[in-house]
Amino acid sequence: MVYFIQTGDGGYVKIGWTENEASLATRLISLQHANALRLSVIRVLDVERWAEFWLHGFFAEQRLIGEWFTFTEEMLSVVPPGERPDYQSVARLANGRLARGGRALYGGRWVSRLADALGVHHQTVRRWESGEVAIPGKMMDRVRGLLVDKLAEFDDILEGE
Repeated sequence: MVYFIQTGDGGYVKIGWTENEASLATRLISLQHANALRLSVIRVLDVERWAEFWLHGFFAEQRLIGEWFTFTEEMLSVVPPGERPDYQSVARLANGRLARGGRALYGGRWVSRLADALGVHHQTVRRWESGEVAIPGKMMDRVRGLLVDKLAEFDDILEGE
């Protein structure tokens, strides 16, 4: 099962996975011992483990560090796909385009520079590149926008402006 544990009222959210309700209770106690703010379970989904990774990708823009995210109302309603997505075939296509686009924009050190441009952690870009996490469509749209802007810069140079 996937759980959403929130700090305080409207604070940060940990999206994690556990085997059952008993292990969730143990996990909550463990996290509470290391947190000064009151923690509460705000949502539990009875899904398979892959859904945790899908949710991490879905909320990639809100990722703070590890499994901790900035809260959004969508966390209370989003539902992972009913079946495990075919990440390998989709990831190969999307990740190949991401890497090509990143290199076109920033050269050999494209991962950290693209992460900065997108406002995400460089490890998030690495996860997208490796196929560990699916690239959210809105992030690919932002990469496309960066490429269009760069192309416009080249057009201006070629036209002598």
